[in-house]
Amino acid sequence: MLIFFPLSYPYTIAKEETFLKDEVSTINKTFLNFILIPSIINEDKYKLDDSISINLNLAKYLNKKSSLLLLLFNIHFFWLFIIEILSNKNSLKNIKKLILYIWNTVKIYNWIKKNLDPIIQSNKDSQKILYTFWFTHLTTALCYYYKNSKNIKIVTRTHGIDLYEYRNNNYIPLREFSIKHLSKIYFVSETGKNYMIQKYPKYINKYFTYPLGVKSHGSINILEKNNEFHFISCSNVDHNKNVKLILYALKEVALKHKDKIIHWTHFGSGELLDDLLNTIKNLFCPNLKVDLMGYQPNGVIFEFYKNKSINAFITTSHSEGGRPLSVQEALSFGIPVIASSVGGITEIINESNGYLLSSKPSIYELIDAITTVIHNPELWEQKRSQAIKTFTEKCNSEVLTYKFIEELKTL
Repeated sequence: MLIFFPLSYPYTIAKEETFLKDEVSTINKTFLNFILIPSIINEDKYKLDDSISINLNLAKYLNKKSSLLLLLFNIHFFWLFIIEILSNKNSLKNIKKLILYIWNTVKIYNWIKKNLDPIIQSNKDSQKILYTFWFTHLTTALCYYYKNSKNIKIVTRTHGIDLYEYRNNNYIPLREFSIKHLSKIYFVSETGKNYMIQKYPKYINKYFTYPLGVKSHGSINILEKNNEFHFISCSNVDHNKNVKLILYALKEVALKHKDKIIHWTHFGSGELLDDLLNTIKNLFCPNLKVDLMGYQPNGVIFEFYKNKSINAFITTSHSEGGRPLSVQEALSFGIPVIASSVGGITEIINESNGYLLSSKPSIYELIDAITTVIHNPELWEQKRSQAIKTFTEKCNSEVLTYKFIEELKTL
């Protein structure tokens, strides 16, 4: 029996389809008893095979209001609070975060007792696997409830925001308690695994790397050789993604190459989109073309990659959890990548298939990288074939999903 806890899949609110569509389908075919339990739901839903069982009790339960005051006097709240303040010196400095985290954990504990555990106990399979896609308070609640159960294996994937404590004001409550009671933790990059080894080395035998990948689309981007150089980016428009740096660098390149047309297309929306639009309006540079496409479905983006001439993909994120799927998608179409050295990017991007920037690239560094695309077309032509090779060897989701499912079967 395998019970899988995504954030919202198959509902669209968390946009997990790219990660989970193939994985969920394969798990369903592999495990006779499989249940999908999302935590949040909305009106829109991705299409799933009718044979997949979806339980919405948790999402409906969490949507109900509950009293913080009542939970404060709960025995489980008390024990988790004591466990944390005795084991983590940072907890008292983050008391509000700790209380809220335990409150959410205990809410789910109560749901497990009333709704989930009867399902598990009624199942006759000798082994039960509880798999959370994100390492959150849901994972902690499962660990706390089933900490003494020998025939129940609790595993989690972990990515970026749910992994790195420095992205959470240097504190994630009950982290060591959760790790102690997890059977295994699956990281989406070696970078993430190495981070956890440094933070919690005594649990190293529980740490495994199983990256997420992307599907082959059976198409290669065809580059047209003319005086237009087309650069693509695809991400949220927020502080972490640092998209404005791309604009400023491309402007400087355009000013230095007035006989060329520098074209930038960005896919994605976010909190800083209006600011980006205002900057573009005040950016007088006749040979710089900018197309902001906003949020677009994957299918639209893939058709664009298939049919439009693209010289390189650019990402200048301050941080990444694993190997960004946007970068892997570009590689799958044979598009070289210019990328900052963060997260798992260094595991798939190098000088053979793109240009690896520093972890905090300056505008001058990015200008140099973009300029090489213009001045060394033969070199960047070679990088296109290496991009395909990297995708085939490291990013193909069919291969990666198969390996991960085989791992789950060994639990």
